[in-house]
Order: sequence, then C-alpha cells, then structure tokens
Amino acid sequence: MFLFRSFLKCSSHIRSASQHGSDPKLAGADRDPGSGQRSCTPAGFQAMSEPSDPLTPTTGFAALVGYRIADWSWGRAAVELPVAAAHLNRSGILHGGVLTTLVDTACGYSGCFCDTPGRGRRAMTLQLNTQFLAPAQAGQRLTARAHTTGGGRSVFFADCTVHADDGTLIGRGDGVFKYAAGSGDPAGIPLARLPGS
Repeated sequence: MFLFRSFLKCSSHIRSASQHGSDPKLAGADRDPGSGQRSCTPAGFQAMSEPSDPLTPTTGFAALVGYRIADWSWGRAAVELPVAAAHLNRSGILHGGVLTTLVDTACGYSGCFCDTPGRGRRAMTLQLNTQFLAPAQAGQRLTARAHTTGGGRSVFFADCTVHADDGTLIGRGDGVFKYAAGSGDPAGIPLARLPGS
C-alpha cells in the first residue's frame, strides 16, 4: 500500500508552471525573483531549478522511481516520468510495476490536495486496477493524469490515464483510496499529526 502525502508550506494551489502567470489566485504569492515562478513546495519535495519543473520527490520510493508531480489541484494530479533503462523489464519495455506506480501515485494525489498552510492530507490504496495498453520505451516521457470521480470524507475514487509524449495511450487505471484519520476534511490536519511525520 502506498501512503500519499499532500501538505503545503504555503497557501496557494500547486499548478503547472504554464498556469502561474494567468491565475489571479496566485497574485502576491511568493515568487522567485529570477524566474517569477512560485516558490511554494509540499514538504518532502524540493523545488527544481527549472521553472517548468516545479516539484520532484526527494525521499523514499518516489525518489527511487524518479517521477515528479507536474500538476496538482483540487481533485486532479499529474505525475511525469522520463523512462530510463532502469524502468524496463527483461524484454526491454516499461515494467508493469512502474506503470502501476504512476497510476497509483496520480490517483492518490488527486484526492489529497490541501492548500491550508501547515496542514495536509494522506490516503492509503484500498484497491487498484491497471490496464496495460501499449509498450513504452526508454527515452519516452510518460504523464499519468488522474482525477477523482467520487467519494466522501473516508473514501474516494479516482481514474487515471497514462500517455507517452507522442500521445500514445500506454495504460489506464482506477482505484479506491481510504483517507488517513482526519484527512477526509479538505482543510487537512496539522502536519505533526500526519502518519509518518
């Protein structure tokens, strides 16, 4: 089971870099003077030096796999992965476990967004379905885009598609996720009370 973290060090939505300039909610948000990009990052992540690459995992399994959070807002998340040789199976194509990880991660994050400072949300995977539709090769960039499809304060449901940079649908999936205690509240819980903190 994967545990999803979603806690922010500042109060605005995390969005892809291309949206920063046009979102009025971000007016006055802390920005890097050199690039003009927001400097807000969830705990456990580090800001990237490239303005177009806002977040990347720095610890645990996420860092081992090497994916990054490309977009994250209420009910939505996108996770990107540049496919490397280490992600391939013995047949020279993307290992199914990597695709499943992308589906699981994007779906989990889609239900755990929180923009309340000093608070966050987490959830655990209860059920996950993955369909493998096309092979992916080293050198391709995959994007898993997920959105919530329903749920309440204890459980949520999410769907995900994974496309290669050339538009090929590599796989899809859906899952059921259980919020950790207190995480069903959109305002989240204090970071110190989150599991694993």
